[in-house]
Amino acid sequence: TRDARATLRFQLREAASVDIEIKRGSRVVRRIRARNFAAGRTHSVNVSLPRAARRGEYTFVLRARGQGKTSSVTLVGRKL
Repeated sequence: TRDARATLRFQLREAASVDIEIKRGSRVVRRIRARNFAAGRTHSVNVSLPRAARRGEYTFVLRARGQGKTSSVTLVGRKL
């Protein structure tokens, strides 16, 4: 079987450290460690679900931390 992949694209107003959490329901199935990203351009991050991931909805939580502020956005994707 192939890994389920997703490409997350985002822009930041300020340079920040971004970490990504992938959840199925309330359970965290994968964490991607924080990386630094510059402001003002579109960034792409390729993520893959674990090989044993089941069908259903997965929630991607992107958390950006920079200059004393934290912001997060939640995206929902479905593995078919």
